[in-house]
Amino acid sequence: SLRAPANPVPSSVSAYDRRMLRAPTLLIAALAFAVPASAVADTRAQKAAKKKKAAKKAKADKAKADKEAAEAGEEEATPDSAPDAAADADVLKTKADAEAEADAEKASADAEATQEEAKPEPAPEPAAAAKGTPLTLPKGQLLIGGSTANISLSTDAVAKPVSFTPSVWYGITDKLSLGITHDGGTTGWSPRPTGVKTTTTSIPGAPPLVETAGSGICITGKDSGCPTVYDNVGIGALIGLTDAKLAVAANAGVEVTSIEELSIGLRLGVIGKFAVSSKLAIVFDPRLTIRATDRDVGSETLDVPLWVWFEPSAKLGLYVHTGFAGPFDGLADSFNVPLGLGASFNAGSKLTLGADFHFSNLLGKGGGADGRVLGLRLAVRI
Repeated sequence: SLRAPANPVPSSVSAYDRRMLRAPTLLIAALAFAVPASAVADTRAQKAAKKKKAAKKAKADKAKADKEAAEAGEEEATPDSAPDAAADADVLKTKADAEAEADAEKASADAEATQEEAKPEPAPEPAAAAKGTPLTLPKGQLLIGGSTANISLSTDAVAKPVSFTPSVWYGITDKLSLGITHDGGTTGWSPRPTGVKTTTTSIPGAPPLVETAGSGICITGKDSGCPTVYDNVGIGALIGLTDAKLAVAANAGVEVTSIEELSIGLRLGVIGKFAVSSKLAIVFDPRLTIRATDRDVGSETLDVPLWVWFEPSAKLGLYVHTGFAGPFDGLADSFNVPLGLGASFNAGSKLTLGADFHFSNLLGKGGGADGRVLGLRLAVRI
């Protein structure tokens, strides 16, 4: 038997008609190819999206796992780190205790320093006397001073004699100072060169006769006004009474005015300082001396000295000194009026230097410009 052809084309169909029939056939073939290709592309995109989502999920899971592992590590480390934390706490506590102890020691030292600063300043050797400070030494302080060197400048008696009259004072309490003296209890507030004594003898129709003699430690010999090498020693006491604008202290002592003749006298008096202003002060030191021996000659003597201090600076003090002195019996007929100038300089917190020039009896009975004395002072606080 004969089979019919697969694509029978009638013989009656023209060439044009055959071309028209070929176009749909090609379109169908193209569509048949495009549909599977599109399907393949869609499948690849889906796979790529799935891979991306899976990678993102894997990354998130890894981060979560790392976090959990870190937390687990901290939990495991906590028990082991507890001893270290306790050790650190002990170290910090020890350091805090040490710092607290150091602070306590510093506070104690500051308190002691404050107490030391609160103690009254030493007053016996000032630059000047214009401040409301006490006249006694602070407790435990030692002062070496006094009218240290005394040099006669009188006519025909220059350096005849030369003597030294130091004193040593010690603060028993803030209100009581005791001293060994050679200058009659002179202090830095009341300086005068007492190591050279002058005696004026009035003779009718003749000029006054002035004689000089050294006391304390006299170094120029008998032919130059030194009756003995060592004479005139005493024990003095300053007892503070007030420390205000008017500072007052009792000034008393027992003096051996002549060791060879055993001449002993009791000195009673007060020393006072009135601060007129921050730079000006008035100092007075009246005293009565009563002889315990040799009462037939000048048994009692009265001495009323006066100083006016001016302080131009904290280190420098200048003064003018005068007053009157003489035997209590017959004072009007035999009295001395001295006149002196001087200066004190604070070379440091513990050292004071001074110089004095005095006329022993410039304006008194039978007085004159003779009887001149130069004094040099040195005071050291320990």
